[in-house]
Amino acid sequence: MITFNPGPSQLTPETKSDIRLALDQHLLQISHRSPQFSEISKRAVEGLRQYFEIPDDYKIFYTTSATESMKLSLSNCCENKSFHFINGSFSGLYSRISASLNKEVVTDEVTWGTQNDFEGTKIPADCDFITITHNETSTGVMCNDEEIKAVKEKNPDAILAVDITSSAGGVKIDLNNADLWCFSVQKCLGLPAGLGLIFVSPRAYAKSVELLEKRKNYSGVFNFPNMWKKMESKYQTVCTPNVLKIFLIAQLMERWNKLGGVEEVEKLTLEKETIFNQFLEKQNTITHFVKAKNYRSKTVFALNAPEDFIAKLHETCQKEGLTLGKGYGKLKPSAFRIANFPAITQTNIKQLINFLEKSL
Repeated sequence: MITFNPGPSQLTPETKSDIRLALDQHLLQISHRSPQFSEISKRAVEGLRQYFEIPDDYKIFYTTSATESMKLSLSNCCENKSFHFINGSFSGLYSRISASLNKEVVTDEVTWGTQNDFEGTKIPADCDFITITHNETSTGVMCNDEEIKAVKEKNPDAILAVDITSSAGGVKIDLNNADLWCFSVQKCLGLPAGLGLIFVSPRAYAKSVELLEKRKNYSGVFNFPNMWKKMESKYQTVCTPNVLKIFLIAQLMERWNKLGGVEEVEKLTLEKETIFNQFLEKQNTITHFVKAKNYRSKTVFALNAPEDFIAKLHETCQKEGLTLGKGYGKLKPSAFRIANFPAITQTNIKQLINFLEKSL
């Protein structure tokens, strides 16, 4: 079975082998305070730093999910008022979490399938925390480095946090342009769900310290300085971590860095996108949900088609050994989604195209 569902991702043969290796080496039974775990975690952190080209002064922390990363970023770094660019369901999550933490919330929400005006939108000066979703999984809308940079430059006093859940690892992103980067491993990294990551800039770390001193940091033991005490010397965590997923990250980063790093993986991502778009251009039944080419995601294709056609696709795809992603939320009946994650090969994309051609 090949899954094109945009999370959890298809697993590669290499990742399946890594899981078996973890079992054979009894890694799921080791203490998270042991030197053996510290060495695995160190490999993972160093591999992540190399692959994502993380600035040397940014800190890397493990969480349980992207959602928890969002919550921790807000509780550590938002004092009073947050601002959120929203263009779909998942970009709205940050604002809902902020509201649940009793922050004052301001939003800029646009029609699904369109992109926010990052440069033209005026953000209130008293908003001390701003969020952007780099790749909106529900709609297939994606922004770029320059737009993120523009928001940062126009609002230099605010902490800027970016959710990169469904693009992190599949395309190159300039991490210098924001203070916090949140994602989880079950999408472009192609690993089983159950682990999140957050990259923290010196400004965001200092904000966490400042709010601790003001007694306005409500993250409890998961404040960034306390997390750093564990990570700094021993690459350990405040609570018991997902040892298997950290081992799988270490293995994956080693392979991808040997392959040529994020530039090479992005190249493969764009090649698959081109193949799929060439197929779409030859027919009229299936179209991109996002009409503006420059805002279409490279890693999640959101596609429109007649509702009866989509229903038939989902009925018949299983017989072909394929799983398609369904439309999300209000788009469920009129759209379907295709993951273009690194675990999906060109051969897989061509298999999907053959299935769609037979269905048209």
